[in-house]
Amino acid sequence: MAAAAPSHLQELLLAGRCPACAEQVPVAVLLRDAACPACETRPEAFAPGGEELLQALEARVRTQRVWVAALGGGAAFLIGWIPLLPALVFFGVYLWLRLGVLNPLSQFLSPHRRLVTRWTARLLLSALLVLLLVAGMLLSLLPPLAMVGNAALVVLKVLGCTYLITHYLHWQLRREQRREPVSPLEWLPVVGGVGALLGTSLLLAWLAYRLALLTQGLARHLVT
Repeated sequence: MAAAAPSHLQELLLAGRCPACAEQVPVAVLLRDAACPACETRPEAFAPGGEELLQALEARVRTQRVWVAALGGGAAFLIGWIPLLPALVFFGVYLWLRLGVLNPLSQFLSPHRRLVTRWTARLLLSALLVLLLVAGMLLSLLPPLAMVGNAALVVLKVLGCTYLITHYLHWQLRREQRREPVSPLEWLPVVGGVGALLGTSLLLAWLAYRLALLTQGLARHLVT
């Protein structure tokens, strides 16, 4: 039981909670060896600074990415010759990168930096997902090549994106430790992403409106 105690404390910290009272704690508690505001306990399961804590999470990511790459690559190899089905594998990998890599590793950043970091990484992952979907559709025209090609794309996406995300988050973590403010330029992906979302929503609303008018016009002609 004594050996399990440090592991339990580390699990709480990895979830962003105080190891003493299990309450959610601010970033400063994890990165700057501050005391928990609820119970005034200083976390000692990891060395202060956040590097060791982040390395523990990254060790999990490295283990998971081997399985995700193997399973995703195998699934893409089996169904890669069927049009549109490889898209399911690409989307599954995309979800794992967001929920299993980006979100856990970025939870220890301050709210503003976390928002910028997650939006920037999400836009990158979304753009890559679109490119892979297009590549998968083109490869499906050549079934033998599609099986190997889609499997290779899945493996490269898992390995390449985990590398980029972890290094990007290490850079942001070091800036967090130095208490550097978020640069105004870093907000551009957030503003651009929100603008693109609003623009797309307005375009879809306009198309739906025009389609409704067209349907009403056709209905009047059919009635008369």
